[in-house]
Amino acid sequence: ILLRPKRPGAGRANEESIDQQWTFEQRLAEQKRQEYVDAERERERWHHINEFDREEMHHRHMSEREQHLNMKSQADADQREIDRQLSELPGHWAPDFEAAANTAAARREATRKAMEENARLMRERLETARAAKMEEVTHEASQGDVFNQRF
Repeated sequence: ILLRPKRPGAGRANEESIDQQWTFEQRLAEQKRQEYVDAERERERWHHINEFDREEMHHRHMSEREQHLNMKSQADADQREIDRQLSELPGHWAPDFEAAANTAAARREATRKAMEENARLMRERLETARAAKMEEVTHEASQGDVFNQRF
């Protein structure tokens, strides 16, 4: 890189990019400052306004809240209606939807059964290994001191 020839005007391009970056950062900072100013104005309105304006803002916020709650309750009612229509589907469709509703519970039950089976198999393996060890120990005890007598 150091052995490359210098291009004429290379510094000029870099200076332009630095200027562009500086103007971009200044624009972002100004936007952030404006957000802070707007938030401060809103706080000032809440603290230093007359009673009529405060009541009007309160009613506006309450109407927005009621509108949100109405939309939420409408969405719940729509979902209940869809579920009711799905449950009324003829024949072989209804069990599929019921099974989908119970999938989580069925998965938990299958996991529990698999864990119980794994625990039972582990206990059997341990008991088998313990029995084999006990058989080996009793066999060695029944032989007595044969090893020392031979050597």
